[in-house]
Amino acid sequence: MVWPVSGRRDEVSALERQLRAGGSAVVHGLSGAGRTGIAREIRRRWEAAGGLVHWCPATPGSATLPLGLLVQLGLPGAGTADLAAARSLLRSEARQRPVLLVVDDAHLLDEGSLLVVRQLASVPGVSSLLTVRADAPVPAALTLLWKDDGALRLELGPLDRAASTDVLAAALGGPLDPESAGRLCDLADGRPLLLRELVEAARSQDLLDLVDGRWHLRAVPAVTPRLAELAGQDLVQVGEVPRRAVEALALTGGLPLEVLAHLTDLETLQALEEAGAVRVEADHGRRVTLVHPLAAAMVRSVASQTRLVRLARELLDLDGTAQITDPVAVAELWQRSGREGPPAVFLTAAREVLAAGDLARAAALAEEAVRRGGSTPALLLRGDTLLRLGHGAEAEAALAAACAGAADDDELTEATLLRFTNDMFVRGEPHLAMSAVESARAVVTDADAQDRLDAAMALAAIFRGDMTAALAACEQVLARPDPRPVTLLDVLIASVIARTLLGDLTTATAESGRAVALAEELHRERPQARDQAGLNHVMVLMEAARLDEAAAVARRGFATATAGGVPASIGTWTNGLAWALCEQGHLTESEALAQEAARRLEALDPLGVRGVALAVAARSAAQLGAPDRAQGYLDQLGAVPPTDLRTRTLVHHAEIWVAAARGEVTRATELALGHAAEAADSHLVWAGAQLHVAVRIGDARTVLAPLERLAQGRDAPLLRLRVRHARALAAEDRAALEGVAAELARAGLPLWAAEALAQAAELARRAGNPRDAGRANALAAAHLERTGYAATPALVRTRDPLTSREREVALMARAGASSRDIAERLVLSVRTVDNYLASVYRKTGAHGRQDLAAVLMDARAAEGR
Repeated sequence: MVWPVSGRRDEVSALERQLRAGGSAVVHGLSGAGRTGIAREIRRRWEAAGGLVHWCPATPGSATLPLGLLVQLGLPGAGTADLAAARSLLRSEARQRPVLLVVDDAHLLDEGSLLVVRQLASVPGVSSLLTVRADAPVPAALTLLWKDDGALRLELGPLDRAASTDVLAAALGGPLDPESAGRLCDLADGRPLLLRELVEAARSQDLLDLVDGRWHLRAVPAVTPRLAELAGQDLVQVGEVPRRAVEALALTGGLPLEVLAHLTDLETLQALEEAGAVRVEADHGRRVTLVHPLAAAMVRSVASQTRLVRLARELLDLDGTAQITDPVAVAELWQRSGREGPPAVFLTAAREVLAAGDLARAAALAEEAVRRGGSTPALLLRGDTLLRLGHGAEAEAALAAACAGAADDDELTEATLLRFTNDMFVRGEPHLAMSAVESARAVVTDADAQDRLDAAMALAAIFRGDMTAALAACEQVLARPDPRPVTLLDVLIASVIARTLLGDLTTATAESGRAVALAEELHRERPQARDQAGLNHVMVLMEAARLDEAAAVARRGFATATAGGVPASIGTWTNGLAWALCEQGHLTESEALAQEAARRLEALDPLGVRGVALAVAARSAAQLGAPDRAQGYLDQLGAVPPTDLRTRTLVHHAEIWVAAARGEVTRATELALGHAAEAADSHLVWAGAQLHVAVRIGDARTVLAPLERLAQGRDAPLLRLRVRHARALAAEDRAALEGVAAELARAGLPLWAAEALAQAAELARRAGNPRDAGRANALAAAHLERTGYAATPALVRTRDPLTSREREVALMARAGASSRDIAERLVLSVRTVDNYLASVYRKTGAHGRQDLAAVLMDARAAEGR
């Protein structure tokens, strides 16, 4: 595998400037910071430019060989006279071409050899580059290079996250998924060599998979000898006293100095700190931690397990756990010790891990809490993690036990709501979900608990399409003076969905803003709610005809989820971003994102949106002119349960586009009418979207009346835009179509705007007005510049009327070339060029070269369709 020098462009450029000016440079950096890699890159560039390089890698034995540098360089002798001969040889070489002297790990040389370096570097035409380990003792002779000789001293800091990610992508020949890249970057701590060894270890242990063009890291690689060396091999080679301290830190993640003093003395800790192995955080109760992220794993991997068991028991006996700030480390101490430990320890650790997004580990810790006698809270947490992992049957067992053992209305309600989520989205059993809620609702007496269960019933009503019942349940809770925040959040989420789908966007927008703010406040208590409230907000903004804002919110949500590293959240937001981009017309990106979302959500889909992702992928592919690929996405989904009206409605929308992409316009319109009639009562605005497909493919008159009925009396800006588009096309009103196109563009819908302009161009062409047709097509092309390629029927029908040769000639003429210039470049006669131009003028309505810019579609919008 070839590892690039990436993320060090500025450093390499600074070194090149210094060395090509005949100067010297010293590169400082910790082990693994990339000193040798940069030196090799400088060598490659120097030799590529025709220069000569003398490369000298110093070794630990170099210091024992007086003036050993001369021998390693292959230059004559090892004495004063021979130094003069070496200078003479370099002087002779430098007369023919530039000479570079490179000494890698120069801190390992003896003082005499370093003085030789200064002497050789002073030869005219000779430059010198030395690398030095930053944490190694620096000989006095070496410091003279930058203190007295004017050498450039370059300190290599750690690579930032972006540069580390670029290195990984370049070395692997493709990007890693964000979670994998983040894990490797965190472990490497900005050190390129350590990053390389981590990847090499992952490859040798078969932990990297290439899926859909991205590399995925299944697990952190086990510590290899080389990784141990880079992370700090000296940690496992220290004496008995410091070794116990290091192992205690590896087990706990960090200990207060007072606790650690029971295992070692202050002199030992001082030596470890000065060696860069540990750090003492003065502002955290003098807490001591290992410096490198890999150090703890490395120490645990090489230490005797029996020894670690004894140490864990000793720490527990010291009551060190009272001062260990990491609850997960406390739980692991109890596990490693072989002692039972209190359930609360494991429950606290499970909650901490769950907040960090490690579902599998949280489930395991919650199981330990249950096994040790944990009551309903432990069962609730275990059931929650299992349902998020998609283990529906196991989750049901834990949650049923939690319901049976609930001590009060709060515990019963929490268990019931988790069972509702599990049955509705994971197990696909909505009748069981409703049964659980109704049973609990019949026995709880606390008003807040009743409200939370009513919110669940409202959500269930939404999924079965009864928006009136859903809103009635929501409004009853919203009317209360001071509902509990978590209850208010649940109700707002349900209310926003119902109001949006029924076309009440002003109220939905206000409620959505409240839900997003509240979800942020309750993020640790309800992590999934932030995703759900955020995605609802994207949907609201789209239906409010604020598509640019919707896409921006989706991109922020995607970025936040990616940074958080929670797989389900990433999959959910990948899907949300794909949906927003599909509406705008960024079809290639939308299809790729939706496909990735479906892959991610296949294993874990807490919000039940995998079907939505496949429907979005199908819709994008169909609008790209690939109906078979689109149908393939729908085939992956299989039969959609009749109770899942959300997914059914979106799949129907995709089916309409598949028919349109096959050229079956009549069938597409029939599907739009049928599916919209089915969805009108429950998903009104989406029914309008289905009917609008018929408008976009040119059959506005057939669907205008039902579209107008849907919009009547509704506060739905995007639906009203769809109606105006239908009216303009049905009336064959070219000016109205151009006006609608302008509105669509302002709403952030450039693809729809391009389609409306293409329809206006077709009307102009039928009316015998090619000039207006060309102008409309040029405007359409400008909108398509924002979105990229699309092959919807409206665009396909108005393809460029010019032949490829006519277009080539016309574009050259538009750029200012004369007929003679064009003839020479295309090897044609001037008469032939003029004939081509005459044909262009006739087809486009242009009156001369000065009109071509206004009537020609942009080449990139016309080619490759």
